[in-house]
Amino acid sequence: MPDQPKYFIHTPEELEGYTLVETEPEPPNSDKNREKRTNLKEIKDNITSLQDALNQRAKEFGLSAPKLDLPPLPPDFTKEHLEALNEIFGQGNLEATVCPTLEQLTDQYFQMMYPETQRDEDTARGLKSYQPDWWNKTAGAGFSITDEEAERTNQTRATWVELYTKSIHTEVNTLQNTILLTETIQKPDYKNGTQHYGTKEGKDETKDKLLPIIRQIFGDTANRCNLTWDQFNQELIPKLKEEVLKKFQSKKLKLTNIEIIITPAIVSNLQATLKHPSDSQTNTSDWSSTPLIDQYDKDSGHRLVVGDSGVGGAGYVDRVRRGLGWDGVGFRLSVALKNT
Repeated sequence: MPDQPKYFIHTPEELEGYTLVETEPEPPNSDKNREKRTNLKEIKDNITSLQDALNQRAKEFGLSAPKLDLPPLPPDFTKEHLEALNEIFGQGNLEATVCPTLEQLTDQYFQMMYPETQRDEDTARGLKSYQPDWWNKTAGAGFSITDEEAERTNQTRATWVELYTKSIHTEVNTLQNTILLTETIQKPDYKNGTQHYGTKEGKDETKDKLLPIIRQIFGDTANRCNLTWDQFNQELIPKLKEEVLKKFQSKKLKLTNIEIIITPAIVSNLQATLKHPSDSQTNTSDWSSTPLIDQYDKDSGHRLVVGDSGVGGAGYVDRVRRGLGWDGVGFRLSVALKNT
């Protein structure tokens, strides 16, 4: 199995020094629980809006839209938790998303969400979305089987698109029954690696609420680019989780079952295609949490990157080795809420 991030687990070290606020469970029909359902209407509304946009896109393709079911929230997640997260990530920067099920990730789904060529309808709405021209080419050495193996085993060498879709399937299996509160901060155009998230021009660093934490870890001139996938996961995300726990503690909130991950490739595609087409118009890429699985069904050591307007926009998917940092590749994060 690929080396997947360990989602949805708080380690003893992460919880050290924090006090769990014990509360008596509320009856299912109590006023407090009714208030909780009302206060978290924002999350339901986000999914409804996403579903409406997906329905419209499916209609344009003459297809049936996948139904995006809203899983239950963790039982202790409240409006106050959501407000605390907004204080850290920035007000209005987190938008609820869910993944389709594995059964819904059909060839028709990928045809609809990763079209082969740019459509006039997408151009009219400001969306750039098409498959890069190398998608259907045979994957390179080290990613697909060799010609000798193909001849010996009577198999066909995998194409890039086959590996990308397999990788997306593999990760989606870990994200079922999960609500993702995904950053929607604007992805910027390239500015020699100095670009900041928050505006298309990439010049206003004050728009990025996470920048102080990024610079606390990586230096006074750091931004969201030039960092490796491993640096995000090993240094930034643990520090950010610590800040979230501190914020919850300061508000006397019960710790809830959340994780922070780099936004998955499939979620970036959903958001850009259906709700935030401006992200498909900028010539930088986002890292994703999605490991590239090779033809041997192993983690290749690469991670999928998405979003570059010059080679597909919302339909663009490529790969970068997890230990490399590029000045044109940044990241956005998602808070994962899993009801276990």
